[in-house]
Amino acid sequence: MGNPIKGNRFVALSAAVALGFGTVALTAPAATAADTAPEGASAAPAKAGGPQALAPVAAKAFNASDEIAAIGYGKDGQVVAQVVKKSVEGEEATGKAGEALEAVATFAQETTKKDLVVEPVAGTYKATAADTDLVGGAGYITLDGQGSPQGLCSFGFPATGPNGEEAVISAGHCGDEGTQTAVEKPSASNAGTGDIHGEAKTDFLHPGQALGEMTYSEFGPAMYEPGDDLSQYTPENSQDFSVITVDEGSDYTGKGEVTDWTTSDSDVLAESTVDVTGVVDVTEDHIGQTAVRSGRTSGVQEGPINMEANNATAIVDGFAPIGDETGAYMVYGFAVNTLGIPGDSGGAVTIDGQAAGIVSGSNYNPATQEGDFVWAAELYQGLQNEGLSGYEIKTAGDEEPTEEPTEDPTEDPTEEPTEDPTEDPTDDPTEDPTDDPTEDPTDDPTEDPTEDPTDDPTQEPEALALSAEEIEASQFVADGEEQAEAEDRGVQYTVTGAEPGEEVTFDTYADIDSAAANAGSEAAPAADEDRGEPAKSVTVTANENGVASSRIWGMTTADASAYVGEYDVVATSDEDVHEATFTVVDDSDGGNGGEDDGNGEDDGNDLPRTGSTTGPLLAGAAGLVAVGGALVYIARRRHTAAE
Repeated sequence: MGNPIKGNRFVALSAAVALGFGTVALTAPAATAADTAPEGASAAPAKAGGPQALAPVAAKAFNASDEIAAIGYGKDGQVVAQVVKKSVEGEEATGKAGEALEAVATFAQETTKKDLVVEPVAGTYKATAADTDLVGGAGYITLDGQGSPQGLCSFGFPATGPNGEEAVISAGHCGDEGTQTAVEKPSASNAGTGDIHGEAKTDFLHPGQALGEMTYSEFGPAMYEPGDDLSQYTPENSQDFSVITVDEGSDYTGKGEVTDWTTSDSDVLAESTVDVTGVVDVTEDHIGQTAVRSGRTSGVQEGPINMEANNATAIVDGFAPIGDETGAYMVYGFAVNTLGIPGDSGGAVTIDGQAAGIVSGSNYNPATQEGDFVWAAELYQGLQNEGLSGYEIKTAGDEEPTEEPTEDPTEDPTEEPTEDPTEDPTDDPTEDPTDDPTEDPTDDPTEDPTEDPTDDPTQEPEALALSAEEIEASQFVADGEEQAEAEDRGVQYTVTGAEPGEEVTFDTYADIDSAAANAGSEAAPAADEDRGEPAKSVTVTANENGVASSRIWGMTTADASAYVGEYDVVATSDEDVHEATFTVVDDSDGGNGGEDDGNGEDDGNDLPRTGSTTGPLLAGAAGLVAVGGALVYIARRRHTAAE
C-alpha cells in the first residue's frame, strides 16, 4: 500500500517537581538512537531495548497466539502485554498466549531488568471501518469503481500538503491508493442519530459531489509468518495512515479542529469543535492522562491511557495486530481505555487538544455491544515517514494571520524611493543625474526593504531574546493564558534566525541558591542539582520567518513571592545553543514589572496565538521539594501568508 507525515513536533510537558504546566506548543514516540526523528527534532528519552528492538519480538508473539492484543511499553519503561481475559490467570498469561509471551518476558528482563506485565483486556483489536461503510472526527464514505458506497470511516486531522493542497489524514485500512471518497451527512450517521450500536447506513452530505482521492495509504506489515523477514517489523513500517487529497474544484476546506458532534442535527459539524493546537509525542509521561477520540459512529468518547479499574498499566510505544477481512496487520501506537465501534476508524485522537493519533482498531464486540479499548496509530511516528513527508497538520488559527506579515514591509519601501529620486534629477542634467539616481535609489530601497522583513529572519544568525531580564513577582504570576497574554505577564522567550520548520527546545532551570531560599515554603519552585534535568522543557516549531516563541509565568496557586529567584533559560535548536537569565524579584526590590529589556529589539509580543490553551497539567515528584506554585508555558507559532 505505500509508505507513511513529516510535520511539526509538539512535545509533551513533564515535570521533575510538583510544577503545573500548560501548553499550546506547536508541535512525538520515545525512540532509541536508531529511531529516525524529523530534522531538528529532539526525540523522547530512549528506553532500554526500545520499540525498534521490541518489534520483531512482538511480531513472533502475535504469530504464536491470537489471544495477545498488544505489546509495548508502560510506565517506568516496563514491557506490557495486553492479553484476552480468558487467557489470563492472576497476573500470568496461560495457554498459547503464555507460551508466546515467554520470549517477550525474556526480552523484558534483558532490556529493562523488570518482569513482563500482563494486562487482561476484553478482546483483540479489529479494524473499525464499517463494511457499508472537514473537521476531524466527521464521517466519510469510500466509493467503489462505479461510485457506489463501499465503506464508512472517519476523518482524522485536516492537513496541508507539500504543494499547499487541502488534505485529510485518516486510516490506511479504510482504502487503497486511488480510492474515491465523499463526505457523509452528519445527521444520518450513527453518532448523529444517537443509535451508535445500530446498523450503519450511508447518506451523502452533497450527493454527486466527491471529496477527493486517497493518494497515499499504508496498513501493515502483514502478520509475521515463519520464514518472513523480521527486519520489516519496525515502528516506521508498522503504520496505518492514509491521505485524502481534496479535489481542487471542490468547496471543501479543512480546519484545525475536531468536532464534538453536538451540532450534527444541522449537518454543520464545524459549528462546535475543539481546537487542535499541535501534534504530541505520546510517551510514558502520558500514562494516566485522558485521551479523547471523535468518530462518525460513536461520536466523542474519552478514557485514560491506562485501566485504573483493573489497576493495570496501559501501553504506549507498542504494537498491535489489527485484523480486517483480509487478515491482520501490525500497527505501532498506543492503547486508550475507551469505546470504538466500526466506522470510527481513522477518527481523531487528541490529548489536551493536541493531535496524538488516529483510530486504527478497537476490541468492540457487536454481539455484546461492548469494548474497552481502542488502538491508536501514533501520529508523530507517521509524520516522520516518507509517505507523509511535507504534510502539515492544521492547527486552530492557521488561516487567521495570513495577511499581516507581508503587506506593510513590501508596499511602503518600494513605492516611495522609486519615485522621488527618479523624477527630480531627470530634466536638468540628462546624462549624469539620470543614471545615478535611477540606478542606486531604485535598486537599494526596492530590494532591501522588501527582503528585510520577509527573508532576513531566516538568514540572520540565531539569537535568543527575553521580554524581561528582571520582573516583579506580582507581574510574573497570572490566572491563566488569557491574563498572561492580555497583560503581558511572565517572561516571553523568542528565538529568531532559526531555519523555518526547525524545532527549538526551551529549557528552564531554577537557580539552586535562589530556590533554596524558598525551600520548605510549600510554594518553592524546586532547583535542579548541577543543572542536570530542566524543571520543564517545551519544544516549538519555528515559523516560516524562523521565529520560535514561548511564554512562561507563575500560577496563582501560591503567593507571588514563592517565585522569587533566578532562572536560566537554554534554547536549543538543531545547530545552536543559546542561554539567557531572568530574575523574579520581590515587588519591593524595584523590578521593571515585565517591561522591555531595553535591547531595542522586537520581543515577539505581536506573535498571534495559534489556538487556545488546554490549561495547566499538574505533576507530582516524590522525594523532591513539595510545591504549591506552578509555572505555565505557552508556545506559539507565527503564521504568514505562505502558510
